Amino acid sequence: MNNNKFKICLFTGAGFLKPFGLPTMKEFLADIYNHVHSLQNEFSDIFDLILRSKFYGFSNNAPNSFGTEEVKILLQNEDLESILEFINLQERELDSFIYLISYVNYDMGTKRFFSQNFPLYTNSSSRKSLVDAKGRDAFKKKITKLKGTIKKYIANRCWSFNEIKIKTLLVPFFDSLFRSIEPCTWVFTTNYDLIIENYCRLTETELICGFKHSTKHPEGIWSPQEFLTNTDEKTIKLVKIHGSCDLYEIKGNICRIPAQVSEFSAADVNPESLLIYPAEKGDVFSKTPFKELFRLFRDVLLNDVDGCIIIGYSFRDEIIRDVFSNALDRKKIFMLIIHPNASRIVEEFFSKHKSRIVPINIKFEETELAEIKRESYLFFNKLRLKQ
Repeated sequence: MNNNKFKICLFTGAGFLKPFGLPTMKEFLADIYNHVHSLQNEFSDIFDLILRSKFYGFSNNAPNSFGTEEVKILLQNEDLESILEFINLQERELDSFIYLISYVNYDMGTKRFFSQNFPLYTNSSSRKSLVDAKGRDAFKKKITKLKGTIKKYIANRCWSFNEIKIKTLLVPFFDSLFRSIEPCTWVFTTNYDLIIENYCRLTETELICGFKHSTKHPEGIWSPQEFLTNTDEKTIKLVKIHGSCDLYEIKGNICRIPAQVSEFSAADVNPESLLIYPAEKGDVFSKTPFKELFRLFRDVLLNDVDGCIIIGYSFRDEIIRDVFSNALDRKKIFMLIIHPNASRIVEEFFSKHKSRIVPINIKFEETELAEIKRESYLFFNKLRLKQ
């Protein structure tokens, strides 16, 4: 700590996005369901089939209808991450999924439901085609294309947000924060949006995000050494652990493109989006740039900071949760958690460290700024006592 300023990092999850008009994982599922059905193609049938088997299975107790009310119930009970995990499972274990569709001894009600709602996959000829290797491959490709449709929607949706909220919520929040923390601070996030980047642009705050600009690569090319830059100026070092909606691989180079893919018109370029989508983790962190981003997050939390302010993160990801647990055990950091269920999160995951965690059971929004500032004051008092 220098000049009574604390070394604090921020960590933001999906709940941080809510006031800016971006959906939560639960809201994303409803948005994507409507989007897939608006396309009016084969994907809507497959999506309904996957949703129905996820929620109800193929038991004799399954409902005989799949109308508006049933869909509403399904979308209330699950979120996007759980559905993508289930789609990945069916993709990996396709033979078992096809067996359920093709061979299960349905009771008459369930049989009637399938024949009415999914005729493409339940009549005798389609069952034979599914069992056939060629038909199985075609069905798997459709599931893969459905995933691609969902992923593209997620990436494109993250470009749009309420910029006014940057001025009314984020600016006063950071103004208050920078009075107590060192001017060069780390911000880690699992989100893909460009909200922090736009805050830096609006407030003329220096932004370091691991990209080096040059005449050859004016859009910026991946250079993690940029994070080693030290400065006494107001600076945010932004580490987007799961990637960013403007992050692409082009001809082997990792670049930032300041426009959506649909607006990128270079004829000889086929940009590949670099995002870790919900339910895609594990060995993804062994690949560039994600391995460097994750290593930065782990190393900073374990070695460089006294505490972390976490906004809108549920700690569902075991890999990330373990990093926080290790930092609490080994570095003895302090944590401030801003989340509607903050106390429950502490009890469930970090109960033995309660004395060093300040939970604030509220949403991150303008109407709660005064409360956030009051609780932040208590948080910094804990840090002072540590000193």
